[in-house]
Amino acid sequence: MNYPTTQQYADLADDVYNDRRVTPPNKTVIIGGNHYKVLAVHANPQNGYYGAVYQDIKTNAVIVTHRGTEPLTLKDWQTNWGMVADKTNRQANDANKLTELAFDEVNKIYRKDTSRPTPTILQNGHSLGGNHAQTQAYRHGQRGVTFNAYGAAAIKGIPEGGDRVTNYIRASDPVAAAAPHYGREVLLATGNDISRLKQQGYGNSGDNMASRAFLTSGQSVGAHLIGNFTGPDSILSEPNYSRARRLADENRHMIEDYRGDVEKVRGGIHQIKQNFDKTQEMYHKTRELIDKDPNNMSYNDPLQPAFLLGRAPDISQPLPPNASDAEFIDYAFAALLSDDEELHDKALESLMASDQAKQFERESMQAAIDYDREQEMLRPRGPVMSL
Repeated sequence: MNYPTTQQYADLADDVYNDRRVTPPNKTVIIGGNHYKVLAVHANPQNGYYGAVYQDIKTNAVIVTHRGTEPLTLKDWQTNWGMVADKTNRQANDANKLTELAFDEVNKIYRKDTSRPTPTILQNGHSLGGNHAQTQAYRHGQRGVTFNAYGAAAIKGIPEGGDRVTNYIRASDPVAAAAPHYGREVLLATGNDISRLKQQGYGNSGDNMASRAFLTSGQSVGAHLIGNFTGPDSILSEPNYSRARRLADENRHMIEDYRGDVEKVRGGIHQIKQNFDKTQEMYHKTRELIDKDPNNMSYNDPLQPAFLLGRAPDISQPLPPNASDAEFIDYAFAALLSDDEELHDKALESLMASDQAKQFERESMQAAIDYDREQEMLRPRGPVMSL
């Protein structure tokens, strides 16, 4: 069985950010210079999921490709929060539906011509899409390739390691560093990655602090983009790939320290959320007691800390656009703790409209622009003429 090249996987992981339609019979689309059929698409606007099933004309392989996080899509960020805080993935059922569509299409192909070999189904994706790819590969015993994925082994029921999925990871990418992966990891480092780590005090001797991970992660938005793996300057092309592998190996201790710190931060967020869930349960019990009898409001009650939560902001009302940082944080925690899904979603939409969220959006976009400018400066300008 011939498999698509790694570059083909990356091209498809990039292409799935476009809305595709199923190709008509005897028609193909050209992506990265290769011909494909689009066999199926599946989208769920309720949670932001989107994916497409491609068939590589050259190898006959069927590649289930899941879209990653879209920066301005609230539903995707809610899914991301759930993976970090609760170790759950609210888009998992939709990712599985797309895989089932791939099985259906393969069966149709085989029934039409039983003399042809049954196409192999493979999994693929970037970022959140890579998490889906790892999860589906594990559940269906398939192979796959991901790029800067949020590791699926952080999700309940998914083991770490193995060799069925190959996960390509930029060294300073905070998303791929935040959780263990199903499959093997291939670390790739650029000079910019190493410079950022050194600027924040990371070194090959260890002895680092988790707080540095925040600063490094904030500067590494560009390292997460799928654009690192596509185009004429793809990190997967030579000589870029060999250089990136060598840099990653030479600085493996520094990179491991940083990635370990990011994972500690993610673990801390998960623990905080678990504690908040317990507090929320205590709060509901306290409210029940108080509603039955106001005299139950006792400062010596062990549920008193939960009662204090009663002073949380009213998330049924929108957050003022000019709210202070403290008000933004209080409102955000109240929204995330709400067990009313409709209220929860409206509150998060209000958060996204706030000055703080808009500032974060501007900074993220500027980081991406700065990254593109850096890459442009690194591109060769043609041969140097000798006089």
